Formats: sequence, structure tokens, C-alpha cells
Amino acid sequence: MNVMPLAGFQVCHSLGGGTGSGMGTLLISKIREEYPDRMMLTFSVFPSPKVSDTVVEPYNATLSVHQLVENADECMVLDNEALYDICFRTLKLTTPSCKSFPPICDSLARNMRLERH
Repeated sequence: MNVMPLAGFQVCHSLGGGTGSGMGTLLISKIREEYPDRMMLTFSVFPSPKVSDTVVEPYNATLSVHQLVENADECMVLDNEALYDICFRTLKLTTPSCKSFPPICDSLARNMRLERH
């Protein structure tokens, strides 16, 4: 049996709310502590004023960027408004939700993966 070693971690999270910006960056930090030699790739969704009107979203995103700089090897910056636009125009979804975003992140990551032999 041939087992491939763990290459790294991929985290998809939103930086507008408290869970993705606070708990998400804490999780990334803890993973980095446990696995310092593994790759950490994040798909970080930044808030957009056209999609949400929550006043604290820009503050949550701003305060979490420091943790991403410290603990992520690669950070794919995604715009919330652009993700909704992809859902409406490309995927033809009438009511996109947060469950609509991971497949988009996966398709972006699929192009970056290296095939191993």
C-alpha cells in the first residue's frame, strides 16, 4: 500500500463575519503550530458593501489580515460580490448561499494542483 504524505491544508473562509475571520484565522494559526512544514493555502472571501450591509464586516476583515500574513503560505483573495456574480451569471443560481462558494473555490484550486506520480 502506497500512502502519500500530507502536503498541506486548504481553508475556504469568509472574513466578514466573526466565525471566518476570528475562528477561521485561529484554526489556521493552530494548524500552522502543529504542522509548520506543511503548505497552508487559504481562499479568503473579503466582504463587499453591495452584498452585505453589516457595519463590522470591514473591521473583521482588516483585523484578520495580519493572521493570514503570518500563517498562510498562499492566500487567494476572493471578492464576495464577484462570487455572487459567478453564481448568478455562470452557475445560473437564483439564490446563491454560502454553500455555493466551496465548489467555486475547488474549481480554482483544481487548476493549481500538481499531479503526482
